Amino acid sequence: VLPLVIGATKDPEWPVRSAAAKCLGAYGPLAREALLPLTELLQDNGSFHVKREAIVALGAMGCEARSSTLAIKPFLRNSSAHSETHAAEALCKIGGDGPAMVVERVDEMLKAHDWARASSMLSPMPPAGAGMAPHLVRWLHLTAHEDYSACAAAIKALGELGPAAKTVAPELKTLPRPVMVYGLLKLVPAEVDEAKETPGLIAELGRYRYFDFDAAGDALALIGRPAVPEMLKVLKAGDAHPEILVIITFGKFGAEGRDAVPLLMEKLKPAKEERHRAIIKSL
Repeated sequence: VLPLVIGATKDPEWPVRSAAAKCLGAYGPLAREALLPLTELLQDNGSFHVKREAIVALGAMGCEARSSTLAIKPFLRNSSAHSETHAAEALCKIGGDGPAMVVERVDEMLKAHDWARASSMLSPMPPAGAGMAPHLVRWLHLTAHEDYSACAAAIKALGELGPAAKTVAPELKTLPRPVMVYGLLKLVPAEVDEAKETPGLIAELGRYRYFDFDAAGDALALIGRPAVPEMLKVLKAGDAHPEILVIITFGKFGAEGRDAVPLLMEKLKPAKEERHRAIIKSL
């Protein structure tokens, strides 16, 4: 079937070319014969879907696609249809000079305080392997007091590196406490006294500072069910200020927060619009 699918990359209809590229991505390294046709699709003028699927397929080929890295690199500067994220992930998977290209681009974004785009590119780092850990730690400190989304993305990427990330856990000690706890829970959860940290994290929700609130909420969600009783106490107290933040945080718990469902349903009926939306979203 492979020769037929490769032939479909030349089809006059762009949806067929896109589907062919997606199919070749499923073959992974077995589609090494498709390297040139897929690289040529990066110049396709029919649709950005075709280019995106070609980038993903080349990434799936891993080191077999090393010769395509320079063709993929320009997409690190193309924000359409999440091309930057797909290009970063593909280059990290391919290896060779690919990860260095991604590091260079993320450094540029962070220097320009382009936090949102930088954080979207941090998430695909783990395929690049343990060699990315020093860069992630560096980015962690650059973003720690500036933007939580980028900081959390760096921590998440570190957590997905596996055992290699545990050696950088001491680097978290200088971060704001909610971020530090979130990071430790991702990297070395055994070092966190969950019962001791839960009240402090709930208190951070009440501060309503974007950075601390999101970090505390993410940390509480990682603690999961052990944090639910203390969260329910705050919700039952009905304090107008932190209540909505507790409701929003319960939404991060997923099924782990199911004990809150009856109380959330009870509060749904008399709720005003903003709180109404928050409860529905969490449920």
